[in-house]
Amino acid sequence: MIDHNLITQQLLGDVDLNFLIASWIIAIVGGTLNAILYSLKGTKDKTNQTPLKWDLWYFLKDNAKRFISGMIILFVYARFGNELMGQTLTLGFAFLIGFFIDWVMVFFYKKFHELKDKFFPSTTNEE
Repeated sequence: MIDHNLITQQLLGDVDLNFLIASWIIAIVGGTLNAILYSLKGTKDKTNQTPLKWDLWYFLKDNAKRFISGMIILFVYARFGNELMGQTLTLGFAFLIGFFIDWVMVFFYKKFHELKDKFFPSTTNEE
């Protein structure tokens, strides 16, 4: 018989599920604010697919990857942040992750490659 409480405890660790959901909501607010400010600046490339008028469905579809990656980053940070970096997730930090998701993704990408290079150095000679 599968013990769902044990699976949840192993998956979430010491993170409270209500706090995680609240963090996701706050991050969505931050990400939405960033995306709206970015779209209002008009810095996005105008392509044939970009609507002339603001469209909610296009906005959601266009930013879905950012929102989903933000949710994943928040979960990983909430679950492993204390173990890996000695920091716990706060709601303010959740907002900042949502707002600066693009920069956060670049940060984690660089950290991943630093750790990969540290633990799995390249065996090719670069001369």
